[in-house]
Amino acid sequence: MNNIITKKEAKAQGLKRYYTGKPCKRGHVAERLVNNRSCVECDKERWNDYRRDNAGKIKDYRRDNAEKAKKYAKEYYRDNVDRIKGNMKDYQKENAAKFNFHSKNFQLKERTLGGRYNENILKYYEESNRLTQETGIQHNVDHIVPLNGEKVSGLHVHWNLRVVTEKDNKIKSNKIIEELVND
Repeated sequence: MNNIITKKEAKAQGLKRYYTGKPCKRGHVAERLVNNRSCVECDKERWNDYRRDNAGKIKDYRRDNAEKAKKYAKEYYRDNVDRIKGNMKDYQKENAAKFNFHSKNFQLKERTLGGRYNENILKYYEESNRLTQETGIQHNVDHIVPLNGEKVSGLHVHWNLRVVTEKDNKIKSNKIIEELVND
């Protein structure tokens, strides 16, 4: 169960909730919010009641505001296209590894394991970027088992990646490494 703590103690510790062990006016023995002393269970019930009673209004509000947001975004982009593109180029230069990682993961989302190993994959893109900057020779992240091989298709996962020079990556193309040895 929860440890009993006063609102004052919770506030001093920077907590958002506290627990008195006493029932609220509706009989819930639950945590309470520091900012307004309301029972968490009562808040859930009130929110569920509101959503049930106003489902149509909420849906209309979301639809109307989505249309307004799309219109605003198009206008903003049209008015600021040069600045946006300049910022994107700056971001790509400053964060080349992350940019390449995210764009590759987006392109290959059906070839990943649901983002479970993203931090391990990112390390390969960081290493590729580091080697390119240090040596002046372009390096790429290569799939050991190609994604679109002739005999087999690999996955975009960290155990199927390695960092190689761009030249070696082009020579390998979509072959498996063992195929290169036998050629």
